[in-house]
Amino acid sequence: MIINPVTFIIMNLSMFINRYCYFCLLVWVCISCQSVSKDITEELSQKPRLFPDYTDIVIPYNIAPLNFKVVGRPERVEAVLRFSDESWVLTGEEKIIFPEKKWKQWLEKAKGGRISVTLKAEWDGKTYQYAPFDWEVSIAPIDPVLVYRKIEPGYTTTNTMSINQRNLTNFNDEVLIDNMKSETGCINCHSFCQNDPDQMLFHSRQKNPGTYFIRHGEIEKVDTQAGEMSQAAGYPFWHPSGNYIAFSVSQTRQIFYEGKTPIEVFDLGSDVIVYDLKDKKSYTIPELFADSLHNNYPVFTPDGETLIYCGGKAVQVPEYKSDLKLSLCAIRFDADKMEFGETVDTLVSASRINKSMLHPRVSPCGRFLLYTEVEYGSFSNYHKSSDLALYDLKNKTHRTLDEINSEDVDSFHSWSSVGGWVVFSSRRNDGYYTYPWFTQINDAGKASKPFLLPQEDPDFYIYCLTSYNVPELVKGKVSIDPYNLRKTVMEAPVIKSKYKIQNDRI
Repeated sequence: MIINPVTFIIMNLSMFINRYCYFCLLVWVCISCQSVSKDITEELSQKPRLFPDYTDIVIPYNIAPLNFKVVGRPERVEAVLRFSDESWVLTGEEKIIFPEKKWKQWLEKAKGGRISVTLKAEWDGKTYQYAPFDWEVSIAPIDPVLVYRKIEPGYTTTNTMSINQRNLTNFNDEVLIDNMKSETGCINCHSFCQNDPDQMLFHSRQKNPGTYFIRHGEIEKVDTQAGEMSQAAGYPFWHPSGNYIAFSVSQTRQIFYEGKTPIEVFDLGSDVIVYDLKDKKSYTIPELFADSLHNNYPVFTPDGETLIYCGGKAVQVPEYKSDLKLSLCAIRFDADKMEFGETVDTLVSASRINKSMLHPRVSPCGRFLLYTEVEYGSFSNYHKSSDLALYDLKNKTHRTLDEINSEDVDSFHSWSSVGGWVVFSSRRNDGYYTYPWFTQINDAGKASKPFLLPQEDPDFYIYCLTSYNVPELVKGKVSIDPYNLRKTVMEAPVIKSKYKIQNDRI
């Protein structure tokens, strides 16, 4: 058999390339598996500087791997994990990346215990061993899905934005609603009924406006503006029955400045209503809806019997915006009769602590009310004074959660349906982008050291140019048919809601 010279050359070249690639692969494997020198130059008393900072934290047993890197660009790093009589050694250039399967096995075994992590790092041929740190693995899981709005940190245009869902047990992140593909405008205010992925709503502003209710696969488009309402409703919160939703009716504006606070967001006015999903009708009372009052951010308690909101006297804004300070207020609510109580109780007085309180959220057990404290106003997003605080509904006490607050904005938050886990928004990374952080609040109201949402690559947040806005925890994956959604947006008639103010207290 005679082989064509060209064919002969190609065959030999192919063989050479295959062998060369195999050799390079072997070299890479050998280098990547190379351990840090066993000869320790110095044992350090301090703990390592990691990014993200995952030292000495409490974690749910179903969280994704806590991949991290050692700050300072070491040549090699080695992490030794120990639990019970087992150990696990991992190495890398400057990052420690955990295989998902083995990570899950380890956390499952370590539930209710502590994993000790000892780190060694090599610089200029010298090996340093740091003091060990611990991961306390809680027996309580966290709701496995985080739903958030992915948005550029701009102020004047909607551009492209989406509502995404991230699986917290791994690194899967997918788009739920894309404002370009779904033909919606500024999509916002996504909300779930008691962390239920099958009962959801979101708003679309500007383009194809409306409130979209998605319940068990059915999609409904509603115009919530009716009667004396200045505009459509926002800032929703579901009643535990799934039959009612509390809304704010806010005239939101923004202005720009030079200096430390380049933007100020404020409401010209704000009122509170409760929307009946069956009757397509909004109800309110003079205590919740009046020009002389500023009421915002309503939520229901888990038993559905109390409506909590942020309220105070209305002031002229933006001229006197620093005088707007809202208290935590509560009023009884009878869902069967669609009836409000006659007395408004003040839980925490703004005048007493000289701050404005926003974003109240009650724990699923009904014990704790988590909220945001800010120097003034009804928006905390751009105020570095914004901190998280906790009100004990049983003992009637409140305090600022100094153990989890930062020097930058700490703001919007939501509870997991189980385990005392909380996700909250913070700009503490760089002061510009908002990312989700997690903490566990125990039975005594003490919050654990917060940790940043894990990513497959620890450098993710260096290159990420979008914020994670309005983080909400849900019990499972959200399923939305994109074709059905787009068809509803483009073709379905808008349901016009009705309105009633109960002056006679029916």
